[in-house]
Amino acid sequence: MVYLRTFQFSHDLFWGFKRELDLDELESLQDCIDMMYIKLHDFLNGEDFEILIKTLEKSRDNLHIHNKTFGDILISDINETIYICDHGDVTEDRNNIVQTIQGPSGA
Repeated sequence: MVYLRTFQFSHDLFWGFKRELDLDELESLQDCIDMMYIKLHDFLNGEDFEILIKTLEKSRDNLHIHNKTFGDILISDINETIYICDHGDVTEDRNNIVQTIQGPSGA
């Protein structure tokens, strides 16, 4: 039997990226986070979003799922979206991204 659940990033830059994961292929919350990370990383890489890839890589250690165990997800409603969030301070990252795009002088 396939146990599909929808996971979505709750992140300033990656909000809305969602995919269905087969829970039969996963064994823990960390597996869910890692699989979504890989899917987003692959998507960004396929589109050549190098700066966004660097931002994702910096936030990897902060990614987590609130108030759920893997067991909770296994028995969750199939229509529920499980959010993977990052509470890291992205203000500095955003400023670095803008500076990279515009150049050091803001031109």
